[in-house]
Amino acid sequence: MRHALMTACAVLALLSVSAQAQKLNSLVGLKVYSSDGRLLGPVQCVETDNTGRVTIIALKNGGFLGFGGKLVAIPDGKFTRVGDNVQLGMTSEQVSRLPEKLGDCKK
Repeated sequence: MRHALMTACAVLALLSVSAQAQKLNSLVGLKVYSSDGRLLGPVQCVETDNTGRVTIIALKNGGFLGFGGKLVAIPDGKFTRVGDNVQLGMTSEQVSRLPEKLGDCKK
């Protein structure tokens, strides 16, 4: 009985991690629009806190035809998922002034 309970708990933990990964991956690749209506590109990756809540989305800004540009971090409170897109509470000009995000983030 104890072994079955431990196995059930392990399965639930794996399902929870899997659901969390799917939630994160569901943001990656979504189109990001600025508050002034410009398409900025897709979400490249996300970062989370220790509870699994998304705290940062990152996207490439600048460049030409997908080359160059810099990876910038958009903090929680400045983005909202709207259907199959992400809407920012920042203009494209504000995004272009963000510093380059250093380091990797989880995809």
